Amino acid sequence: MTHSSRFVRTAIFRSKALQVSASLAPAIAALGDHEPAVRVQAVGVIGYLKKTETLPSLIHATTGESTEVRLAAINALSFARNDAAAQAAADALLDREWQVRALAARSGG
Repeated sequence: MTHSSRFVRTAIFRSKALQVSASLAPAIAALGDHEPAVRVQAVGVIGYLKKTETLPSLIHATTGESTEVRLAAINALSFARNDAAAQAAADALLDREWQVRALAARSGG
């Protein structure tokens, strides 16, 4: 995940091979990548794996600076049926971007 190309880092997380538990730690680490496209794909892997221990990372991603990352995070939280995930979706109803607000509303926040 240290390749200099954003395209390569993004493509790595799109790989179906990463949809296994061993990819969880690299995906969480990639949430700190400077490129939003990489963070979006990392959120996708984390959401696909549906591990409750990742909820804090996904919830934090719902408040990031990138609209695309916030959208991916709200979508990824849809598997979680707990108060913290519901609160993150409810908070997203006040997001500055209408797309995030709309997705949060559809998610049941």
